[in-house]
Amino acid sequence: MIAITEVTKRFGDKEALAGITLEIPDGGIYGIVGSNGAGKSTLLRVLAGIHEPESGAVRYDGAAVPDNTELLGQMAYVSDNVWFPPFKNLRQIAKFYRRYYKSFSMERFEDLVKRLGIDTETEVRRGSRGMQKQAAMALAIAKCPKYYLLDETLDGLDIVMRDAVKEMLFDDLCERQATVIITSHSLRELENMCDRLALLHQGKLILESDVESMKESLVKLQLALNEPVTKEQLEAAAGVPCVSFERNSKTVTAVLRMERAEQAELERRLAVLHPLMTEVAPLGLEELFLSVMKANGYSVERPEEKGEAL
Repeated sequence: MIAITEVTKRFGDKEALAGITLEIPDGGIYGIVGSNGAGKSTLLRVLAGIHEPESGAVRYDGAAVPDNTELLGQMAYVSDNVWFPPFKNLRQIAKFYRRYYKSFSMERFEDLVKRLGIDTETEVRRGSRGMQKQAAMALAIAKCPKYYLLDETLDGLDIVMRDAVKEMLFDDLCERQATVIITSHSLRELENMCDRLALLHQGKLILESDVESMKESLVKLQLALNEPVTKEQLEAAAGVPCVSFERNSKTVTAVLRMERAEQAELERRLAVLHPLMTEVAPLGLEELFLSVMKANGYSVERPEEKGEAL
């Protein structure tokens, strides 16, 4: 298990991570999502030992990261901006990796580049962004790591390559019980492949749960009322907390956290508010995160909201 405890990281006056505490279980896929500048890449670099936090700690099964060469050798970190050693082609880089990393498998590398259709003789740094990410993933998987730290790695691949890489990662999960930690802007991508998800915003942890529980324990509520209600009034009537709350005149849209057994009782509970219309619906992760982000002040003003002409 990876234990992240009260981790804070600053760059000058900017607090990139503000007391992040997480536990990432072994042998699964853990997704990290959030707004631009939320701290996703910074957290991944702290996990990889590239950045040292100002306070807090990261421990892998009790072992600390800094100066732990054995632990670092068990990691495969793939940055959003991939970097390669100054060799002419991918095969030369693979041979370098084989000398540097004890776990690197040349046989596995050959199989991977064949499956991905990668040209190993062309200079990697002259290739497209997508081709470079394919090459970086081939090297990472051939390293046979215990921990994958992938920073928006799938975002630069076409749909065929994304499926191929995901299949290879799933194979590693099954065969070697590897742990994958991945950041992405595509919630739909992560929803379909991750066991757990964490949402970051402005360096803070906003939400964290396993995916199935997140889907089952949150509902979207829309109400039309004769009289406006406050968030506190809605929570009192529903008997559960609001994850997000938006009011527009006499219409309310809210996300509620409640167990599936309670959801059947929701309309009856809300009768005390005398609603004209009540609609309860399951919530997709993309809609959930959008609601939570807005509730935490992350939104883009529309011109008409500022009184500007379109």
